[in-house]
Amino acid sequence: MNLDETQLTARFKTAFDTKSNQVLTLNKPAPIVDKTKPWCRFSVSLGERDRATIGDNPERLQLGGVYLQVFVPKALGANGGDELIERFDNLFGDWRSDDGAIQIGRMSRNMTDNEKEGIYQHTIRFAFESLRKKA
Repeated sequence: MNLDETQLTARFKTAFDTKSNQVLTLNKPAPIVDKTKPWCRFSVSLGERDRATIGDNPERLQLGGVYLQVFVPKALGANGGDELIERFDNLFGDWRSDDGAIQIGRMSRNMTDNEKEGIYQHTIRFAFESLRKKA
């Protein structure tokens, strides 16, 4: 696992109790969720990566995104997942990792109405960039 992905996932897991908040994560067995309550899916997506400096041990620039998809049953209304979204925003908005390598700005948010499944889906994304030496 990439160091950036490891740090971002660890930060998420320290703030979200994955059992009581019904959180699904990639590469883990999917638990059965109570679809009468909000549930969410967390992921880190690594994007472009390129050399940022030259020399024997150049710095690498890594771009990517941190995502939380919140699924809210229509019976709870479109704002039913706001507590999860706010916690995610507080956790990653304008955040910088302790080692200073990862920087995150403000979030973008999109909501879709999935009539077939009877849910509202909120997709929250934080773009990040990381600048660190290879080894």
